Amino acid sequence: MTTQTNDSISCKLCEAEVHSIKSHLKDCRDNPENLDLAGYKKKFKNAPVLSDTAKKVLEKRAARVKANEALTAAKDGFETLELHKTFGLAEVAGVGLNSAGKPIPFQRMTEHEFQDLVPEVDEHYRHNHECLRVICIGALVAYPIYLYGYSGTGKTTAVEQFCAKANWPMVRVQHTMNMEESQITGQWVLKGKNMEFQPGLLPLAMKNGWLYLADEYDFTPPHTLSVYQAVLEGKPLVIKEAPEEWRVVKPHPNFRIMATGNTNGSGDETGIYAGTQLGNAANYERFAAIFKLDFIEKAQEIEILQDRCSVPEAVAKCFLEFASSIRDQVESGKISIPISTRALIRACHMGNLRGSYIKGIELAYANRLPSAENTAVMELALRSFGE
Repeated sequence: MTTQTNDSISCKLCEAEVHSIKSHLKDCRDNPENLDLAGYKKKFKNAPVLSDTAKKVLEKRAARVKANEALTAAKDGFETLELHKTFGLAEVAGVGLNSAGKPIPFQRMTEHEFQDLVPEVDEHYRHNHECLRVICIGALVAYPIYLYGYSGTGKTTAVEQFCAKANWPMVRVQHTMNMEESQITGQWVLKGKNMEFQPGLLPLAMKNGWLYLADEYDFTPPHTLSVYQAVLEGKPLVIKEAPEEWRVVKPHPNFRIMATGNTNGSGDETGIYAGTQLGNAANYERFAAIFKLDFIEKAQEIEILQDRCSVPEAVAKCFLEFASSIRDQVESGKISIPISTRALIRACHMGNLRGSYIKGIELAYANRLPSAENTAVMELALRSFGE
């Protein structure tokens, strides 16, 4: 007889101590009539079917469902759609459906006055499912999100294409080593004979409800990035030198902030991203989620090459075999720079134009490498394409 501790209940069929009769009946060995829960309750009237522990678990689960429904309820300026249909995802659990097999709700902005700030939809783009979920959560509950990974894995594009499908206005701000706080928050400029305060893109995004993408975040020194601290916490931005109307900028309900970088703030472990900074841990700790975006799945990358470059599947597969070999050698330290999806597309395009995919690889990728690595890569290209 199976026993469990605390407040378990006894199965009337086999006397096993369990918490849920419904779950137990699937494995009960003394159930010759193959009773389901309804049959069990009919046969054993007034017999308990849930322990107090199980009841509490179900109550918490129901509360979470209710909270999620409240979060995804339609708000002014939004329409509720199905996630998998909006982003072209498969209709399976874990991708476009929740654990209960129901479509995941998604809020899309309706038409607004900032339509010119909404990126164009790229029909060829393939979303990384986990990354998309993280971005959607950030957009849903106003969590700041940080994406990092190799160049060309689609970090910036992931945010842009989310905004394109969500009809969310966004501004992309490139960060550099020489960036100053005033370039983010705003500064006084001379207009004619008078000085005028020109707000930066951050306060404009906060006031108007745009998504602010801090691109190449890890290029900027920590003392400049500290200007984001309060904003990442969901608090107002205080611009000390600004006039009264811009002194304290409270975040609009639709304002969101996300960032991208090649590192996670711990420094460049690969040695190939010169200029990236060792970040302040307190600054990066304020991001609600930090997600590493790897190269997309091979099948998706093959589809992208076919769609964008109009090549047969066999050619696309040759490119992916070549790319996989390069990425394996990067991981083992034999080659310093990985080949991105972006570089593959360019190599394929260049190969079509030059009549040689090997030449396309040389121009779009190999010529960026040290001479010894260049030679090794071109040998791999010859083996892959056999021209």
